[in-house]
Amino acid sequence: MGVLAKDELLVLPESLLTRFNSVFFDHSPLTLWGATGCDLQSSEVDRILNIGASVADYWESRHALHKQRIANLANRRRKIVKEYGELSFFESDLVTEDQVDFVIEQKRRQYKKTNAKDIFLDPFPAKLMHILRKIDSTYCKLFLSELYVGDKWVASHLGIRNGSLLHYWFPIYSEAFRPFSPGLLLLENIINHMPENALQLIDFGEGDADYKRMFATDEYTNFKAFINTVSVGGLMSKASAAIKWRLEKLYSSTT
Repeated sequence: MGVLAKDELLVLPESLLTRFNSVFFDHSPLTLWGATGCDLQSSEVDRILNIGASVADYWESRHALHKQRIANLANRRRKIVKEYGELSFFESDLVTEDQVDFVIEQKRRQYKKTNAKDIFLDPFPAKLMHILRKIDSTYCKLFLSELYVGDKWVASHLGIRNGSLLHYWFPIYSEAFRPFSPGLLLLENIINHMPENALQLIDFGEGDADYKRMFATDEYTNFKAFINTVSVGGLMSKASAAIKWRLEKLYSSTT
Protein backbone atom coordinates (compact mmCIF):
# COMPACT_ATOMS: atom_id res chain seq x y z
CA MET A 1 0.00 0.00 0.00
CA GLY A 2 2.74 2.46 0.86
CA VAL A 3 5.72 3.29 3.02
CA LEU A 4 5.78 4.98 6.41
CA ALA A 5 8.83 7.22 6.18
CA LYS A 6 10.08 10.78 6.37
CA ASP A 7 9.04 13.15 3.60
CA GLU A 8 12.53 13.40 2.14
CA LEU A 9 12.77 9.65 1.45
CA LEU A 10 12.79 8.93 -2.28
CA VAL A 11 12.20 5.33 -3.35
CA LEU A 12 13.28 4.69 -6.93
CA PRO A 13 11.86 1.71 -8.86
CA GLU A 14 15.30 0.37 -9.73
CA SER A 15 16.17 0.15 -6.03
CA LEU A 16 13.03 -1.88 -5.30
CA LEU A 17 13.72 -4.26 -8.17
CA THR A 18 17.09 -5.26 -6.76
CA ARG A 19 15.15 -7.40 -4.27
CA PHE A 20 11.89 -8.24 -6.06
CA ASN A 21 10.83 -9.44 -9.52
CA SER A 22 7.83 -7.11 -9.37
CA VAL A 23 6.16 -4.57 -7.09
CA PHE A 24 2.51 -3.47 -7.15
CA PHE A 25 1.35 -0.21 -5.54
CA ASP A 26 -2.38 -0.15 -4.95
CA HIS A 27 -2.58 3.35 -3.47
CA SER A 28 0.31 5.59 -4.41
CA PRO A 29 0.15 9.41 -4.61
CA LEU A 30 3.67 9.57 -6.03
CA THR A 31 3.61 11.34 -9.40
CA LEU A 32 7.13 9.94 -9.83
CA TRP A 33 5.68 6.77 -11.35
CA GLY A 34 4.51 8.53 -14.50
CA ALA A 35 8.07 9.48 -15.42
CA THR A 36 9.82 6.18 -14.72
CA GLY A 37 8.25 3.79 -17.19
CA CYS A 38 5.93 2.21 -14.63
CA ASP A 39 2.70 0.62 -15.78
CA LEU A 40 0.04 2.97 -14.34
CA GLN A 41 -3.17 0.96 -14.44
CA SER A 42 -5.67 3.48 -13.12
CA SER A 43 -6.09 6.51 -10.92
CA GLU A 44 -8.53 7.57 -8.21
CA VAL A 45 -9.32 11.00 -6.81
CA ASP A 46 -8.80 11.35 -3.07
CA ARG A 47 -10.48 14.17 -1.16
CA ILE A 48 -9.00 16.15 1.73
CA LEU A 49 -10.41 18.59 4.25
CA ASN A 50 -8.10 21.45 5.19
CA ILE A 51 -9.48 23.41 8.14
CA GLY A 52 -7.59 26.51 7.01
CA ALA A 53 -7.02 29.46 9.32
CA SER A 54 -10.06 28.83 11.52
CA VAL A 55 -13.16 26.67 11.95
CA ALA A 56 -15.34 29.72 11.32
CA ASP A 57 -13.65 30.39 7.96
CA TYR A 58 -14.03 26.72 7.01
CA TRP A 59 -17.78 26.67 7.69
CA GLU A 60 -18.21 29.95 5.86
CA SER A 61 -16.64 28.38 2.76
CA ARG A 62 -18.85 25.27 3.07
CA HIS A 63 -21.94 27.40 3.50
CA ALA A 64 -21.11 29.34 0.35
CA LEU A 65 -20.82 26.11 -1.67
CA HIS A 66 -23.48 23.94 0.00
CA LYS A 67 -25.89 26.40 1.62
CA GLN A 68 -28.96 24.13 1.65
CA ARG A 69 -27.09 21.04 2.83
CA ILE A 70 -25.39 22.87 5.68
CA ALA A 71 -28.79 24.29 6.67
CA ASN A 72 -30.29 20.77 6.58
CA LEU A 73 -27.51 19.49 8.84
CA ALA A 74 -28.17 22.27 11.36
CA ASN A 75 -31.87 21.41 11.27
CA ARG A 76 -31.18 17.73 12.01
CA ARG A 77 -28.93 18.74 14.88
CA ARG A 78 -31.72 20.84 16.39
CA LYS A 79 -34.24 18.01 15.95
CA ILE A 80 -32.13 15.34 17.66
CA VAL A 81 -31.40 17.68 20.58
CA LYS A 82 -35.07 18.60 20.92
CA GLU A 83 -36.15 14.95 20.89
CA TYR A 84 -33.36 13.29 22.89
CA GLY A 85 -31.33 15.97 24.71
CA GLU A 86 -27.92 17.56 24.33
CA LEU A 87 -25.21 15.91 22.26
CA SER A 88 -21.96 14.80 23.93
CA PHE A 89 -18.73 14.39 21.97
CA PHE A 90 -15.58 12.54 23.04
CA GLU A 91 -12.20 11.96 21.36
CA SER A 92 -9.12 10.01 22.43
CA ASP A 93 -5.96 8.40 21.09
CA LEU A 94 -6.02 5.94 23.99
CA VAL A 95 -8.23 3.29 22.41
CA THR A 96 -9.17 0.12 24.27
CA GLU A 97 -9.44 -3.40 22.89
CA ASP A 98 -13.21 -3.39 23.47
CA GLN A 99 -13.60 -0.11 21.56
CA VAL A 100 -11.75 -1.53 18.55
CA ASP A 101 -13.87 -4.69 18.64
CA PHE A 102 -17.06 -2.60 18.84
CA VAL A 103 -16.13 -0.56 15.77
CA ILE A 104 -15.28 -3.72 13.81
CA GLU A 105 -18.57 -5.40 14.83
CA GLN A 106 -20.66 -2.37 13.85
CA LYS A 107 -18.75 -1.88 10.61
CA ARG A 108 -19.37 -5.49 9.62
CA ARG A 109 -23.10 -5.04 10.23
CA GLN A 110 -22.97 -1.95 8.04
CA TYR A 111 -21.17 -3.84 5.27
CA LYS A 112 -23.81 -6.59 5.39
CA LYS A 113 -26.73 -4.14 5.37
CA THR A 114 -25.38 -2.22 2.37
CA ASN A 115 -24.09 -5.32 0.51
CA ALA A 116 -20.59 -3.83 0.58
CA LYS A 117 -17.39 -5.86 0.61
CA ASP A 118 -16.56 -6.95 4.16
CA ILE A 119 -12.83 -6.33 4.54
CA PHE A 120 -12.90 -8.07 7.92
CA LEU A 121 -13.63 -11.47 6.34
CA ASP A 122 -9.85 -11.55 6.16
CA PRO A 123 -8.61 -11.63 9.79
CA PHE A 124 -5.59 -9.43 9.01
CA PRO A 125 -7.31 -5.97 9.11
CA ALA A 126 -8.73 -6.65 12.59
CA LYS A 127 -5.36 -7.92 13.76
CA LEU A 128 -3.71 -4.82 12.33
CA MET A 129 -6.13 -2.52 14.19
CA HIS A 130 -5.22 -4.16 17.48
CA ILE A 131 -1.50 -3.85 16.68
CA LEU A 132 -1.93 -0.16 15.86
CA ARG A 133 -3.82 0.32 19.13
CA LYS A 134 -0.62 -0.46 21.05
CA ILE A 135 1.62 1.86 19.03
CA ASP A 136 2.57 5.11 20.73
CA SER A 137 3.81 7.32 17.91
CA THR A 138 2.76 10.78 16.76
CA TYR A 139 3.13 9.51 13.17
CA CYS A 140 0.85 6.47 13.43
CA LYS A 141 -1.75 6.35 16.19
CA LEU A 142 -5.36 5.20 16.42
CA PHE A 143 -7.77 8.07 17.04
CA LEU A 144 -11.35 7.47 18.21
CA SER A 145 -14.25 9.95 18.05
CA GLU A 146 -17.64 9.22 19.66
CA LEU A 147 -20.99 11.02 19.66
CA TYR A 148 -23.73 10.42 22.25
CA VAL A 149 -27.10 11.94 23.04
CA GLY A 150 -27.82 11.43 26.73
CA ASP A 151 -26.59 7.90 27.45
CA LYS A 152 -27.41 6.67 23.94
CA TRP A 153 -24.63 6.01 21.42
CA VAL A 154 -25.13 7.86 18.15
CA ALA A 155 -21.98 7.40 16.04
CA SER A 156 -18.22 6.77 16.15
CA HIS A 157 -15.19 7.01 13.91
CA LEU A 158 -11.92 5.11 14.24
CA GLY A 159 -9.02 6.28 12.14
CA ILE A 160 -5.28 6.84 12.11
CA ARG A 161 -3.63 10.07 13.16
CA ASN A 162 -0.33 11.20 11.66
CA GLY A 163 0.61 14.43 13.43
CA SER A 164 -1.88 17.06 12.24
CA LEU A 165 -3.43 14.69 9.66
CA LEU A 166 -6.35 12.37 10.43
CA HIS A 167 -7.02 9.49 8.03
CA TYR A 168 -10.77 8.90 7.93
CA TRP A 169 -11.18 5.12 8.05
CA PHE A 170 -14.14 3.55 9.84
CA PRO A 171 -17.22 5.71 10.52
CA ILE A 172 -20.14 3.82 12.14
CA TYR A 173 -23.51 4.91 13.47
CA SER A 174 -26.64 3.69 15.25
CA GLU A 175 -29.52 2.80 12.94
CA ALA A 176 -31.88 4.21 15.57
CA PHE A 177 -30.64 7.72 14.71
CA ARG A 178 -30.43 7.30 10.96
CA PRO A 179 -33.14 9.97 10.24
CA PHE A 180 -30.85 12.57 11.86
CA SER A 181 -27.79 11.82 9.62
CA PRO A 182 -25.64 10.65 12.56
CA GLY A 183 -22.51 10.25 10.43
CA LEU A 184 -22.67 13.88 9.32
CA LEU A 185 -23.33 15.08 12.87
CA LEU A 186 -20.28 13.14 14.04
CA LEU A 187 -18.11 14.59 11.29
CA GLU A 188 -19.35 18.09 12.09
CA ASN A 189 -18.15 17.63 15.68
CA ILE A 190 -14.79 16.19 14.57
CA ILE A 191 -14.25 19.27 12.40
CA ASN A 192 -15.26 21.70 15.15
CA HIS A 193 -12.75 20.13 17.54
CA MET A 194 -9.82 19.96 15.09
CA PRO A 195 -7.98 23.05 16.44
CA GLU A 196 -7.99 21.85 20.06
CA ASN A 197 -6.68 18.46 18.87
CA ALA A 198 -3.97 20.15 16.78
CA LEU A 199 -5.47 18.68 13.59
CA GLN A 200 -5.20 20.55 10.29
CA LEU A 201 -6.21 17.95 7.69
CA ILE A 202 -8.65 15.05 7.27
CA ASP A 203 -7.90 12.65 4.43
CA PHE A 204 -11.16 10.98 3.33
CA GLY A 205 -9.38 8.59 0.97
CA GLU A 206 -10.47 7.64 -2.50
CA GLY A 207 -14.07 7.52 -3.62
CA ASP A 208 -16.75 9.99 -4.59
CA ALA A 209 -19.16 9.74 -1.65
CA ASP A 210 -21.53 12.66 -1.31
CA TYR A 211 -20.28 13.65 2.15
CA LYS A 212 -16.71 13.87 0.85
CA ARG A 213 -17.71 16.39 -1.79
CA MET A 214 -19.62 18.32 0.86
CA PHE A 215 -16.83 18.58 3.43
CA ALA A 216 -13.59 18.31 1.41
CA THR A 217 -11.69 21.43 0.37
CA ASP A 218 -8.99 19.84 -1.83
CA GLU A 219 -8.28 16.71 -3.84
CA TYR A 220 -5.31 14.75 -5.18
CA THR A 221 -4.79 11.74 -7.42
CA ASN A 222 -3.65 8.26 -6.40
CA PHE A 223 -2.31 5.65 -8.80
CA LYS A 224 -2.16 1.91 -9.11
CA ALA A 225 1.37 1.23 -10.34
CA PHE A 226 3.13 -1.96 -11.41
CA ILE A 227 6.86 -2.33 -12.01
CA ASN A 228 8.77 -5.46 -12.91
CA THR A 229 12.14 -6.79 -13.96
CA VAL A 230 12.73 -8.11 -17.49
CA SER A 231 12.99 -11.68 -16.24
CA VAL A 232 10.84 -14.80 -16.31
CA GLY A 233 9.51 -14.06 -12.82
CA GLY A 234 8.90 -10.38 -13.53
CA LEU A 235 7.13 -10.99 -16.85
CA MET A 236 4.97 -13.75 -15.36
CA SER A 237 3.93 -11.41 -12.54
CA LYS A 238 3.02 -8.68 -15.02
CA ALA A 239 0.96 -11.07 -17.15
CA SER A 240 -0.88 -12.36 -14.09
CA ALA A 241 -1.65 -8.81 -12.92
CA ALA A 242 -2.86 -7.80 -16.40
CA ILE A 243 -5.32 -10.70 -16.49
CA LYS A 244 -6.59 -9.86 -13.00
CA TRP A 245 -7.14 -6.18 -13.86
CA ARG A 246 -9.00 -7.05 -17.09
CA LEU A 247 -11.30 -9.40 -15.17
CA GLU A 248 -11.94 -6.72 -12.52
CA LYS A 249 -12.71 -4.15 -15.20
CA LEU A 250 -15.08 -6.57 -16.94
CA TYR A 251 -16.82 -7.35 -13.64
CA SER A 252 -17.24 -3.65 -12.74
CA SER A 253 -18.72 -2.89 -16.15
CA THR A 254 -21.35 -5.62 -15.82
CA THR A 255 -22.50 -4.85 -12.23
